[in-house]
Amino acid sequence: VRLGPICYKTEIYRKSLHPQWNSEWFRFEMDDEALQDERLQLRVMDYDTYSANDAIGKVYIDLNPLLRATGCVLQGWLPIYDTLHGIRGEINVTVKVDLFSDANKYRVSSVGMRLFYSTRIPEGYTLISTLGFTEELIANDDPEFHWMDRIRTPRASNETRQSLFARLAGQLQRRVGLKALELGGNAVLGYQQYFDLEGDTGVVVRGIGSVVKLAKNQEISDVATAPASVQQPATSSAGGVVAGEDMAEYPFITMRHLPPGLIDCIGGIVSARSVKLLDNTVEQESETRDSWWTELRKEIRSHAKSLACNIVVGYQENTTICEDVLLLSASGTAALLATPGGPGAAGPDAGSRCGLCHAPYKPSAVPFRTQLSNCEQCQDGKVPDVLFATVEPSPAMGPISNAVLIQARVCEAKKDLKGEASAREISDNLPFLEYELHKQLLANMKKNGLNAVLGLNVQVAIGEHFVTGVATGTACVLDALPRPSSRRQANQSSYLSGSLSESEDDDMLSSSFKQRLCIMNHERSGRGDELTNAEICVTRQPPPGFTVSSTETCLGPAGLENQDDVDDADSVPHTQLVMQTFRVRLHQLYLPAGPLVTPQMPLVQQELSRLLNRGFQSLFVRLRKFRPCRVSGLHFRVACPQSDEMQVTMVGTVMYGDNASTTSSQAGSAKRRLHTRSSGVEVSTLSLIPGRSVSEYLGNVNFFLIREASNLTHSSYLNPFAATFLQEVVAIARCHVAAMGGDALLSFRMDHQLLLHGAHKHQGQYLVSIQGDAVLLEKVANAGSNGSVLSSEPPNLSSAETATSPPT
Repeated sequence: VRLGPICYKTEIYRKSLHPQWNSEWFRFEMDDEALQDERLQLRVMDYDTYSANDAIGKVYIDLNPLLRATGCVLQGWLPIYDTLHGIRGEINVTVKVDLFSDANKYRVSSVGMRLFYSTRIPEGYTLISTLGFTEELIANDDPEFHWMDRIRTPRASNETRQSLFARLAGQLQRRVGLKALELGGNAVLGYQQYFDLEGDTGVVVRGIGSVVKLAKNQEISDVATAPASVQQPATSSAGGVVAGEDMAEYPFITMRHLPPGLIDCIGGIVSARSVKLLDNTVEQESETRDSWWTELRKEIRSHAKSLACNIVVGYQENTTICEDVLLLSASGTAALLATPGGPGAAGPDAGSRCGLCHAPYKPSAVPFRTQLSNCEQCQDGKVPDVLFATVEPSPAMGPISNAVLIQARVCEAKKDLKGEASAREISDNLPFLEYELHKQLLANMKKNGLNAVLGLNVQVAIGEHFVTGVATGTACVLDALPRPSSRRQANQSSYLSGSLSESEDDDMLSSSFKQRLCIMNHERSGRGDELTNAEICVTRQPPPGFTVSSTETCLGPAGLENQDDVDDADSVPHTQLVMQTFRVRLHQLYLPAGPLVTPQMPLVQQELSRLLNRGFQSLFVRLRKFRPCRVSGLHFRVACPQSDEMQVTMVGTVMYGDNASTTSSQAGSAKRRLHTRSSGVEVSTLSLIPGRSVSEYLGNVNFFLIREASNLTHSSYLNPFAATFLQEVVAIARCHVAAMGGDALLSFRMDHQLLLHGAHKHQGQYLVSIQGDAVLLEKVANAGSNGSVLSSEPPNLSSAETATSPPT
């Protein structure tokens, strides 16, 4: 039992695989700074008389949730996890924190500061003021590239990395909390944490968030509403933001659900990217990375000013690393802060309900090529012809209809260069890649009669021979914006639309396990059905009974069979996490061209689109028994971990009701099988669960886990290995939430995923970072218009349906 430098040992329990120590309390006297930084570690060993004890596994316990209030206790069965064998048992632990002295002369801890991964105002709280943007960065050496790693065992190396990353995450949260306290806040919303594994250069842990001041609803005097209770910058007196020095320097808000009365209108998406060359000879790594991100944030701020905006909402930062090249990306939605008397100052119920769609700039000073016209709703303000935004839908945008998932894919060729030459070529190609992505989105929107994309997210992956970009969002029709003049119905094939007949479903599911889970050596069919450039950007038309969106808010019943199904879907009581991850090898598309080996880019781009389409299809096949259902908060991550391979991950939440389709005997047996539930903790990418309300926020869950295997004798074993590990990750998260006294993990995210494969050594390594908010839910009385009864035991997807790869 270890906490920091202090270590205790239990007595040896002999001749039993079910030890019951019933030990006395192990007491650690530490200050609150160490409690925030360190993780309590339990290491279980198999005693050996004549040789070294064999390791069974370890348990890492985050003590930060116990510091939120006095008397908090963590008690429950926690999985014993080993980096080489996975979960190997469980141990019952009771942990509590007692404060016996308060003697800190200088405040170096952030005890009492609440960090929320949720991008909305927590339920049960009221936003008093938004104080600004906070960020922190910590750089450290990676134990994987230390000279000691040459003589360490794989288990010792992995556990050293896990311990270091856990300590860095704790230090990061403490420092972010200290900066928030300096701004006068008591919470950080939209907290985002990232691990940048830079190889032999080291590891960088970054954290950003929005500093706010919250108050519980019972602590607020009556009659006060959210817009009236918020404060405004020094230039105004109502609207939701207090402008401090940090807010003036970086006017960024990481929340995607905009509180009422915060902004007047939206200008559009702003983004900036920067390519840097990593150099392990440079000292002061933290200062160097800080300067890089400072340059990028200043560029985002200047872009927002060029759109006549003074704030960026839905702000996020990402990195992509390929060898010694680092790509920094930042994006958000430029907006105009609400002013007294403005359309947004009085909330969405007062005046126009289309104010967010109005352009913040005048027709005489349009910053880019666009067409302004009168608002279709109020005929007063000016609106653009299309609108892109990274935020969630808001009532102030007016009526929204015809929502559908849209995705653009682009591959740009890249020469096999190294060092500065590679960084320069990537930097030169990035503007053309983004231009092509937006060109595909615009063309496909106009073709389908859509005029807005909400919840837009752009992922850029860098490989040795190509740069890939994938833009995913929810396209819809905003009634305030003009509709495209000509709407041409595209004759999309069933392959592109994702619509599968029942016979095709059965054929796909009856394929062998190897064919379903492995597409590492995907053979291209010789039928010659090549995708055209216009078809590479796909507006997903799901089969009847499905609604798919990248936003948490369900914008419309696209694809549902009838209006009765729509009403039922609006009151869905069941939610379930859905994950798919798979790797594909594109080596068949590389042909020799002189001294270098370069890909045929049209074939690579078509193959990428085809594989992502098949991922959509497999998702619909696995969820067809739950129709009508909705898949919300669907996130895509694309990476190029090796030269000729691409990794794709899809994570979302499916919502369905008690009237899910069970027309056949096969469906009935599947329904009964799926109703077996191993845990009472729900995991969801959403910040709220329909039909439930959050009664208490218990803290957050933050893990970085590593899994390694040395028996992957064939590439077909790689995808099942990844699927099994992801299930173990979710199981560990569920157990920790249950030990904290919660029954749900909301705002679930997997930010860092890296699947490495050493084919010559039959080795595989998977690194995953997960975060989320642990909460205690309660049922909402009279939830749903149909009077459906909420079930306390929603079914759990089977192992083949939670994390797998699409069939070939």
